[in-house]
Amino acid sequence: MSAVATSEQQFYHLIGKAEQLVKIQSQKAEQIANEAIQLAIDTGNVLWQAEACYQLASFYSKVASQFKKSNEICENALGILTLAPNILLQTRLLRMMGMNEHYLGIWENAQHHYQSAIQLLELQPSHSSAMEEELGFLYYYISVLDRGSESLEYPMECLHKSVKIFEKIQNKEGLARCYNMLGNHLNESHKHQEALGYLLNAHLYFDELGEQFSASVVQNNAGYTYCELGEFDKGFELLYQSLETKKKFGNQNSIANSYIHLGMANKLKGNFQQAIKYFHTAEEMLKDLNSKSDLNTVYQYLSEVYAGAGDFKNAYEYHILYDKTKDEMFNFDKAAAIMDAKSRFELEKKKKEAELLRQKNIEIESYAHQLEVSNNELKQFAHVASHDLKEPLRMISNYIGLLEKRLDNKMDNDTQTYMGFVNEGAKRMFSLINSLLEFSKLNTEVNPVSIDLNKIIVELQKHFKGELKDVAFSSDKLPYLMADEIHIYRLFENLISNAIKFNLSASKIINITYAETATSHEFKVIDNGIGIAREYYEKVFIIFQRLNARDQFPGTGIGLAMCKKIVDNLRGKIWVEGNEFGGSTFCVSLPK
Repeated sequence: MSAVATSEQQFYHLIGKAEQLVKIQSQKAEQIANEAIQLAIDTGNVLWQAEACYQLASFYSKVASQFKKSNEICENALGILTLAPNILLQTRLLRMMGMNEHYLGIWENAQHHYQSAIQLLELQPSHSSAMEEELGFLYYYISVLDRGSESLEYPMECLHKSVKIFEKIQNKEGLARCYNMLGNHLNESHKHQEALGYLLNAHLYFDELGEQFSASVVQNNAGYTYCELGEFDKGFELLYQSLETKKKFGNQNSIANSYIHLGMANKLKGNFQQAIKYFHTAEEMLKDLNSKSDLNTVYQYLSEVYAGAGDFKNAYEYHILYDKTKDEMFNFDKAAAIMDAKSRFELEKKKKEAELLRQKNIEIESYAHQLEVSNNELKQFAHVASHDLKEPLRMISNYIGLLEKRLDNKMDNDTQTYMGFVNEGAKRMFSLINSLLEFSKLNTEVNPVSIDLNKIIVELQKHFKGELKDVAFSSDKLPYLMADEIHIYRLFENLISNAIKFNLSASKIINITYAETATSHEFKVIDNGIGIAREYYEKVFIIFQRLNARDQFPGTGIGLAMCKKIVDNLRGKIWVEGNEFGGSTFCVSLPK
């Protein structure tokens, strides 16, 4: 055997050993990774050197919880790869940097690293099984990063992509991680029994793989889920077992996470003093690790448990800390970030459109991949932006709640009125942001299927059962359409809702008619409400345009703008007319 072959065998033996030692949280992994680096330097192999640096960075991130040092090593390795490019290793290093930035609370950078890695992989004409695996982990970690979003839609989309990839390549470790995260998402949606099923499956997979540390992480989550289900004895037993296992491995970040869950479980049981003790233990550990993301969570829980214990002074102070760390993690300009994503999307679009004129089918497929990546970026930025838009409103509501508890019965009538105005304003802004998010989704989320419009109308009659009680409601027999079912439901929901709302008649009338032409479907929603002046026939479809006082007719002024957007997407037309009843007739024409 040649010296080169011997060196190669020795190098990959060290790499494999370092990787296994990281999985079992062994401090020896550092020594083995450094030996691999030295061997790479001695043989002059720069690619080996970058690969060994990745293993060393993995140790500092996953075992030593030294995230900044891990990132420094990753950056050095990426510099080395400029001399010997390797797409797979480059994406692994970017993913590691994303994980580190996430732990450090620099979410913008984490997001950038993950998306950069996905772009590198998505633009490859074909994928090896190792690349498929890496793509699965990247989508998984994006779902972890966006777990705190107001909407779980995008993180769940990424998580399901990850599950699909891991099922395809039969990767049990990846599936176990995904099942654990699905359990966490379901817990947040209060579907605790379903969550427990996923968590127990994840634990089973990690046990089969002999990954005791990862199994203890899942055990921690399962323990808290049992507490949510009211099985506190079983829950606390698993939580304590998980903590003891983690202590054997010594991963400080994971141990701190166990203390957080013990605090959450005691909070759930009403043991506020015990919960405070556990949260403070986690706080001190996370300060040493400079883990802003988890610290932010601890500050939020400490504010809540102090309030529950009647200590409003500490509750207020920890809420201030919660807001401060949240601001530090989201201190970048969201509007600029979104515009940057849009600009990059448009540049890529123009570039690819030019290439389409001279490229074959394989290049067209690459273009489709790039569009998907860019759309994912826009979705992610939209979720982050919506989260920050709502954060000040949540802060206002929390402060008002603390003030009301503190002042108790000491408020005069004027103060109570002012408090009511503030709460009402915050609720209205929440509603407005939610409507804006719904509006923004209309461009991207289209799933055309064959729809029976008669069933849509029946569902809407059930939805508006109370409001339609004293309304003369009728509908012609309606056709089937090829369209997005949710969008069509929203279209008729808004039109019927307006017909009910803007109607002061003693005997309300709503009539839906249908006529068919050679080229189109023609619908009308007729009411005997307050009507619309002719000069406002076009203005009513503009977003945020309100023709009536909010205290008389509540709403955000976005419903008819959504209707127009839906109809425009179907290449149709929508307009309003007067009618013989003095009300409004909304006309919709959709091409066949």
